[in-house]
Amino acid sequence: MKLITYAFFFLILIFVLNHCLPRDFELSSTINGDIRNRVVGARLIKDEISPYFYHWKTSDGLRYYDPWSFTGVKFSNITASPFFLRMISPIAEFPQKTITILWVGIEYAMFLTIFFLCISF
Repeated sequence: MKLITYAFFFLILIFVLNHCLPRDFELSSTINGDIRNRVVGARLIKDEISPYFYHWKTSDGLRYYDPWSFTGVKFSNITASPFFLRMISPIAEFPQKTITILWVGIEYAMFLTIFFLCISF
């Protein structure tokens, strides 16, 4: 009975990965506003600038540029907590394309970890 249960879970895992992996890596080739938002926030935190009231100026260069941040409000569109921004700061210096690929890889690593922990119990 235990072997049938494991086989069933692995069949579901294969189906999910077969469907989702190509889709997600295709989507990662487009510019994701949420990832860019968090990367800019992490870069600002690293440089000891408050990301929550920051507004980009042309003199700042492209390091802090987020094309979706021009909303006309007084506060920034950075949506992540300072803890999360510090947590992703080690990968914030990579190019945007590399960050999105790493992000998808990290998400799937966490998914597989949760899956294997689930079936181990």
